[in-house]
Amino acid sequence: MENRSAVYVIAATNRPDIIDAAMLRPGRLDKLLYVQLPTMEERLDILLTLSKKTPLGPDVDLEMIASDERCENFSGADLASLVREAGMSALRSTLMKLNAMGKAGEKLDDHRSQGAAGLIGMDGPTAELLSNPIIVTWADFDTAFTKVSPSVSAQDKLKYDKLHLKFGGGSAKSKKQKQKQIETIAVTKEEKKDEKTEDSDSSL
Repeated sequence: MENRSAVYVIAATNRPDIIDAAMLRPGRLDKLLYVQLPTMEERLDILLTLSKKTPLGPDVDLEMIASDERCENFSGADLASLVREAGMSALRSTLMKLNAMGKAGEKLDDHRSQGAAGLIGMDGPTAELLSNPIIVTWADFDTAFTKVSPSVSAQDKLKYDKLHLKFGGGSAKSKKQKQKQIETIAVTKEEKKDEKTEDSDSSL
C-alpha cells in the first residue's frame, strides 16, 4: 500500500462513553474534541450567516435574538430551523393577505367593468404585494420561537459536561470551573425537587 500522508479520520458521536477503548488508543481516534453549544456571540455569527439570503425587516435585531433566553441551548441546527420557520411564517402571512385580497377582489368584479380600480391586476395592491420580496419581521421570529425548541435539553447538556470532564477535556482551570457549574446545577435541581415535595405535602 502507498503511504498516505495528510489524511485525517474524523468521527462524531454524542456517546463517547460507549466507544470501544481500543478505538481510542494512540494512532487511532486518540484526540478528543468536545464541541460545546454555541455561546451568545457564536449564535449571532451563525444567525448572520444563515440570514444572508433572507430579507429581514428593520425591526429585526439578530443580536437580540441571539441573546434571547429562548435561544439558550440552541445548536447550529436549531438556529437554522428558527430562521427557516421565521421565513415560513412570513410566507404564510403573505399568502393569507393574498387570499383575503382575492376574496375581496371577487366582490369588485362588477365594478371593474365600469372602470373602478381593482384589488387584483397590474395596478392593484395585490400586484404591489407580489412585486415586493417577502420580508421576515420580528413577529415572524416570535412565532418561530413557539415552534422551535432546543434539541439538547438542560439535562442532556449536564450529562455532556460530565462526559467532557470524564474524558479529561480542557485545562485544569476550565475543569474546575465546569465541575463547580455542574455541582451548582445539581444543588439547584435538588432544591427544586425538595420544594415540590414540600408543596405536595402541604396540599395534603
